[in-house]
Amino acid sequence: MKFDGVAFGSSTSFVAAEFDNGCTFKHCRFGVESKFDRAVFHAPDFYGAIFNDSVVLRDATFVSADFTSAQFGDWCEFAGSRFSTYVGFRGAAFAAVHFDAVQFEGLADFTNAHFDSTANFRAAVFGAAPSFHGCKLHADITFPDERGFPDTRGTNAAGAYRVLKKGMEELRAHEEQALFHALEQRSRRHQRPWYDISRVVSAAYDKAGRYGQSFVLPLAWIGATFASFSWLLVVRTEVESKASLPSAPEVAEALLIVLRQTFRPFEILGRTTVASDAYPFWLQLVGVTYSLAILSLFALFLVALRRRFKLD
Repeated sequence: MKFDGVAFGSSTSFVAAEFDNGCTFKHCRFGVESKFDRAVFHAPDFYGAIFNDSVVLRDATFVSADFTSAQFGDWCEFAGSRFSTYVGFRGAAFAAVHFDAVQFEGLADFTNAHFDSTANFRAAVFGAAPSFHGCKLHADITFPDERGFPDTRGTNAAGAYRVLKKGMEELRAHEEQALFHALEQRSRRHQRPWYDISRVVSAAYDKAGRYGQSFVLPLAWIGATFASFSWLLVVRTEVESKASLPSAPEVAEALLIVLRQTFRPFEILGRTTVASDAYPFWLQLVGVTYSLAILSLFALFLVALRRRFKLD
């Protein structure tokens, strides 16, 4: 079915309509407040189509779609729609557009598209890393959090996220820049062999602070590390005293050792116990490891804190 070049008037309704495979709307013009709610499209071609203000394609389903060079007026809405395979917006021009909670199950290709006003991708999910190469992005653009970008293993994922990272850097959008930096690093990590030491370090950085995105996560790890080292020293005290439960002074001494190692790193080297016996080598090794871990986590906390509240 072909509608090429047709001009549809204002408030034209295609609500719940279903369009057969290969239906074309090339260079069509859709009037103000045209509605496509819950419509189903099978491989439609909207090449060069013009969508005037307040055109609504809410909760629609697209089995592949091509919007190459299409023009979208103010407040075009795709909220809740689903693109089950590839969708192309190459060279498209958007005024205010809303992709709230849209499911992009295949590649979403926005290469060379222009966003001249608000662009809302809040709660959208990109099944494949989207392509925004050569895009003109508006300062009022909103992306989902990292749950909206599950693809970190695709061949083109690292490059796609790098483009978005550079775009957010140009807009001085630091949180979004940090998000796409993390996704890029995660994607690059998955491309390296498992025995590559840089992959191990990258994974540790991800787990400890999500590549500088979170300052809460390093604090949580500091608390967990403190609790683990404290527990180890209490167990050691219990074993050495051969008691079912360590006494309060013994627990206090163990906690004092942990506190000293926290605020005076590496102090365990060379210090002696109350009985003037040197700490055993294994305990000194654990203490040094603990100090290194605390210092590293505190550094990650400071980096993330500075990034979050950085002033341009």
